[in-house]
Amino acid sequence: MCHCENNEQCDNTSGECSSGCAKGWFGPGCQYRDIAVEGASDSYSATDGDPTTCYETQAMDKPVWKIKLNAIETITEIYIITKADKLQYFMNFEVLVRNTTTKKKELCYRHTNIAPKSEKFSVLCDNRIVGNQVKIKLTRSQTQLIICDIKINGGRNLAFKGEVSQVSEHKDCKRTCTAEKAVDGHNNSLAWRECSYTPDEHNPWWEVDLGIDALIRSIQVVTYKDNKHNYDIEIKNSENVSYFIRGVRIAQTSVNISVNAIGRFVKMTKEWGRIGICEIYVYGDCQEDTCGYDCQKSCHCRDATIWDKISTNCSSGCKDRWKGFQCNIDTTTDCESGRYGEKCPTQCSKNCRGNQHGFCRSSDGRCFGGCNAGWKGNKCDQECFAGEYGINCKESCSDYCKGGVAKCDRTYGYCLSGCIPGWNGSRCDKACDEGYYGQNCSTKCSDYCHGGKAYCNKVDGNCKHGCMDGWKGPLCDQACSSGRYGYSCGYKCSQQCDKQECNNIDGRCTSGCIPGWTGEKCGKSVYSFNLKYFIATV
Repeated sequence: MCHCENNEQCDNTSGECSSGCAKGWFGPGCQYRDIAVEGASDSYSATDGDPTTCYETQAMDKPVWKIKLNAIETITEIYIITKADKLQYFMNFEVLVRNTTTKKKELCYRHTNIAPKSEKFSVLCDNRIVGNQVKIKLTRSQTQLIICDIKINGGRNLAFKGEVSQVSEHKDCKRTCTAEKAVDGHNNSLAWRECSYTPDEHNPWWEVDLGIDALIRSIQVVTYKDNKHNYDIEIKNSENVSYFIRGVRIAQTSVNISVNAIGRFVKMTKEWGRIGICEIYVYGDCQEDTCGYDCQKSCHCRDATIWDKISTNCSSGCKDRWKGFQCNIDTTTDCESGRYGEKCPTQCSKNCRGNQHGFCRSSDGRCFGGCNAGWKGNKCDQECFAGEYGINCKESCSDYCKGGVAKCDRTYGYCLSGCIPGWNGSRCDKACDEGYYGQNCSTKCSDYCHGGKAYCNKVDGNCKHGCMDGWKGPLCDQACSSGRYGYSCGYKCSQQCDKQECNNIDGRCTSGCIPGWTGEKCGKSVYSFNLKYFIATV
């Protein structure tokens, strides 16, 4: 998702913004979040996005510039603009990162004793460092630190338009407030129909599939104004290895969570209630040695910047063993990445995980990272058997798919023809809620099941313990026929009821009594009553 100035549309082919990037964004397609823009720094002129305004010190010994970020972040890359005639001052300069909570300070980067080649340059941390304070420090005496612009890479949103699923659909969300609303790029936390909702139930969940194992650096969750609760977040990679963040408290309408994990699936859960997400942002980037907007290309770049990542042009050259414009040709076999065998005649399986043409061993085609969902085997050339799905076919399909496991999608486990009666959810793994039954759990149980709706069969709606007084039929949806009442309609109305009509529940005569009779059920003779009165008065 590009973030152009004044909300202008980016180029459909290149993704670039002709008008420049909106405030807080930079890089190819203006997709990368700048976490320096809202920080508290030594000078606003270094973070205002205008390279014509600069932070400048006097000539002094080892001058510094620092910034405190709004949150704990994973720091990996910093983009700096200075003045061309001051580049020599940046020889041996350092970037330091500090976590003010733990008081831990680490060296992110140390430059060589050669000045940068251009007034615009990026530096990469030797390791991913978690902190909230960044310091630029010159290491020589009588030097002048000039920073005209600085941007700290906060990653790009990998969740945008991702494949989503959730426990089941809220009954009020037929075409609105669906699971997709959480990744549509709009974070309106005041309009509930623009958010994603699950029903109120035990252990609800919502999940997004990023499509690839990516480096996840932070997650921002925006919820509706009345949906402030504790959540658990699970980040799972394609090998089903999970990283958990438990007890995430969303006290306001949004929360930022610092993460340093490799994952493909991001799942939110809670113990009880509903999950309402107006937008979820999963900030990160491709893993090392993968490039492109979709992280589906091989590129073994040395010190890959975000521009290298997107363009696949390795500006600092290739890692050892690799060559080519994109650093994707293995010098040990001369095979371009994605091919194998003597003289490289064969293309790796497109089902190798991590690449559109596959990451595989150049000698025999074995997929390095396993298979994409729905496939298995050393070369990922065997489709999952019926009843299996997921990464390396490790998951089992639901027994409640309509048409059996043969109708289960082998990639995600979705039931292609829906569920058999009594079950719902995209994977048919959730029984109908209490009070509902049948196909898609769309039919309400009768209000007249004996013992309540809990005793309504979720498959066919039959009332397990019969009906309340006054009702009959397997579904308890038929009132007693005229002239009958009570449990299972087993009693006849009194013959003394006028027209022999009575209340179907308790037998009271609804049209009164025939002459000579009285009482709610017309069971008392008027003559008998008068005779007793006569005898008593004699």
